[in-house]
Amino acid sequence: MKYLLHKNTLPVILLLLQCNLLFAFHSSGKDPYAVTFIDRTQLLDKQYQQELINGNNWQSFLKNHNDWFAVFNENNGFPHRAFGTPVIISGVSDPASAATVFINSNLHTFINESVHLEQTGITTSPKYIQVNYKQTWQGLEVLFSRLTVKMTHDYKVVLFGADVQNDININKTPKLSAGDAITAATKDINAVDIIISQQPQLKILPLPVALAYDNRLVYEMIVDFNSEGEPASYYTLVDANSGKVLYRSNRVNHFSPGGTNLTINGTIYPTNPYNASAVLPLQYIKVDAGSIFNTDENGFLILPNGTTSATLSLAGLYGIVYTGQTATTVQSFVASLVPGTNTLSFDPSSDINHLTAYYHANVVHDYMKTKLPTFTDMDFPMEIRVDRTDGNCNAFYDGGLNFYTHSNGCNSLSLVNDVVYHEYGHGISSLFYQANGTTFQNGGMNEGYSDTWAICITENPVLGIGFDDTDPAISVRNYDFLNGAQRKVYPQNLVGEVHADGEIICGAWYDVAINLGSVNAMSDLFVEALYGLANGPNGTEGQVFTDVLIDALQADDNDGNLINGTPNVNAIADAFALHGISLLTTANLAHTPVIAAPAQLPVTINAALTNVSLPFAWALSGVRCAYAINTGTTWSVINMTTTNGTNYTVDIPAQTVGTVVKYYIYIEDVNGKSSNVHPSGADAADPNLPYFIRVGYNLLFTDDFDVNSGNWVFGIAGDNATTGLWDYNIPNPSYVGTAVVQSGTQVTPGGSICLFTGNAAVGAGAGTNDVDDGKTTVQLQDVDLSAYTNPAIEYYRWYSNDQGATPGTDFWKVDISNDGGANWVPVENTKVADHSWRNVVIRVSDYVTPSSNIWMRFIADDANAGSLVEAMIDEWSVYEQGVAGITDVTPVDVMNIYPNPADKYLSVSLKSESKSITLEVEN
Repeated sequence: MKYLLHKNTLPVILLLLQCNLLFAFHSSGKDPYAVTFIDRTQLLDKQYQQELINGNNWQSFLKNHNDWFAVFNENNGFPHRAFGTPVIISGVSDPASAATVFINSNLHTFINESVHLEQTGITTSPKYIQVNYKQTWQGLEVLFSRLTVKMTHDYKVVLFGADVQNDININKTPKLSAGDAITAATKDINAVDIIISQQPQLKILPLPVALAYDNRLVYEMIVDFNSEGEPASYYTLVDANSGKVLYRSNRVNHFSPGGTNLTINGTIYPTNPYNASAVLPLQYIKVDAGSIFNTDENGFLILPNGTTSATLSLAGLYGIVYTGQTATTVQSFVASLVPGTNTLSFDPSSDINHLTAYYHANVVHDYMKTKLPTFTDMDFPMEIRVDRTDGNCNAFYDGGLNFYTHSNGCNSLSLVNDVVYHEYGHGISSLFYQANGTTFQNGGMNEGYSDTWAICITENPVLGIGFDDTDPAISVRNYDFLNGAQRKVYPQNLVGEVHADGEIICGAWYDVAINLGSVNAMSDLFVEALYGLANGPNGTEGQVFTDVLIDALQADDNDGNLINGTPNVNAIADAFALHGISLLTTANLAHTPVIAAPAQLPVTINAALTNVSLPFAWALSGVRCAYAINTGTTWSVINMTTTNGTNYTVDIPAQTVGTVVKYYIYIEDVNGKSSNVHPSGADAADPNLPYFIRVGYNLLFTDDFDVNSGNWVFGIAGDNATTGLWDYNIPNPSYVGTAVVQSGTQVTPGGSICLFTGNAAVGAGAGTNDVDDGKTTVQLQDVDLSAYTNPAIEYYRWYSNDQGATPGTDFWKVDISNDGGANWVPVENTKVADHSWRNVVIRVSDYVTPSSNIWMRFIADDANAGSLVEAMIDEWSVYEQGVAGITDVTPVDVMNIYPNPADKYLSVSLKSESKSITLEVEN
């Protein structure tokens, strides 16, 4: 038989089906203690349903969604279930936001502003996402209330339901006390050993009456007892004014009849010590009741009938907790049990440090199993050592989890959930690779992947909040790029320290989540890409990170052919490109920077491209050069050409005398993504320095700090750094691991001295004499440039701020003044580090009018806790443009003046290829 359904008749047919289903189930016996407040047959009134369909509220909704249908809740007049052609929700990146937009845009005709909703959860199936809310009124939960919004995974709403109320108005003050309510709830129960396992809590119960609700203030509680030899656990609602039991339902279906039911809880920190603790179930706890049992993931266990005693240990299927570095004793206690429900707490026998570590180790294990269900090598009781005293301010993985005790200004990291997840992530990476026949070698990738596991669980890009015992704003690592966190980019931020290097690859994965609008979607790709087993020793990060990108694209691919793209190629490629990773990351682009060129002639730029691996040669689009003039911010991009696929060349157009050209070169892939940028990061949104070319300039003089030095002033009013103050001498290098923080070299050939922000003893830690707790300034004063037509200033600088607890957050500032420091104009203001000697060239007139009283100042600032800041300056020089139309004078190669300052005698030595030199010396 076939049915022809018209849209106007569909709701009626659905109602008839629902009526029939109401009678499909019945009880085989009557529960003597069961009570329900539903005192009428719940049949839908077809006439009233039609009235609601024709009502203004629903018709207003239909104006925008004319092919939707609804089954109404007759007590509130709102749709209980409404569905139809999907409603597209745009401009959102998560289900909760999509639901909020839908509710605010479409349900305002039903729900007024007095309704307060609290999200209760988001459920996800392979096809749909459902966002659920409950209603509260003046802090009291409205029982059995629910607003639900169901959508596809691309945020198209397909269904909603609104079992909530407008304009609740009851007296919140009960006539009965909680004790009176317990008496009322139990007075008709014929049993001994009655236990109130959930104490009375005030709630609002909507009693359905004819086409309305009669709201009652009730006490909600759970009453446990043994009924005729079987355990019973009754969810109970008592009228808080009359004492009448309005609802009582046995939850015994959660238990095994005739057994001893055990729930084990503990007080833990769900996130970190700066957020509230909570009593939560302890998963998989070992219970010795003659035989060994374990609680389930909800801390629940059914023991055999007649069990009266058991020993509970802080150990389980996936973790076993010890105290300190050598202890072998596990915390435990003996519990006396009774038939029925037993709710126990581990708190008297342990502490929050131990319980939190145990709880979160099981959280990360269970999350991992949802992503890698067939991977069993982590299914063992991992050793968890808490309150170690042989170190501080850290945690580590050595086959087990290890957390130092609270000391030296740091909380125990066993209290920080994402630190537990991070350390456990090391085990996942190590054992997963071993299970697949290899070892996980790369340190940066290892740290980055552990951060990624943590973010997948918490969906919070800020890690390690709570390790500092006084400041909740301090974190260990920050990937919150949407709110100002600095992206780490390959290769300029590759510093040889595994935690810092790991931020490159973890940052790429988190940017995938941002581009996809879902951490969960990223995590699915991340786990699938694990099977590619990208690997390599430390130092091969370029290859390893490129392999990860390939694995990610293959995880996303749907036809086995990467060359024709993948469904989310742009989201993935864009994310990795933000961190300097492309299919051509491993290619080598060699280039010698051009620093000076004659005027009125093209400036030739050469580069050599090698190591474009054959499997991905198709990904090469070309080699490009970008350039800009003077202080211009618009970059012209020109293609470099080649005759042999290796040597590339291009001419920057000829420029007039006295021009400064800025440029950088890079490789571009078929996705339009750049890589191998020289200098690294010059193309970033927050760019590093480009290369500078002086066009038609002659050298006037140089401060090299070995022989020549101008009027440099160290420290000015307002400086407040406590260490790392500006000085000049032979610099001592400092390191984090093998990564250089302060260089041990300077620029002048044959020289040894430069300016730097504090020397530490050779071999001392990088934080021994870096810039701390404020700023330090070195100032050059009294430079006379009034006689020159178009002077340019060049200086070499080294700047490091990207290591330590708050990397990349402190600023390097350079200013210039033409009035003796009364007014300053910014030259540099950047938080981008460059661990190399880089030259900066500026035309003075682009900033200030050249005068007889030019000053410059250089400021290194440590404004954030925990970062390592070092700065260096060398070879401060002045150039003047040549004369147009006349062959430029050959620059002076070396000029030395000594002694400086002079008293009676002054010696000048110089070397030049010019036949005629004019030298003017002024006092």
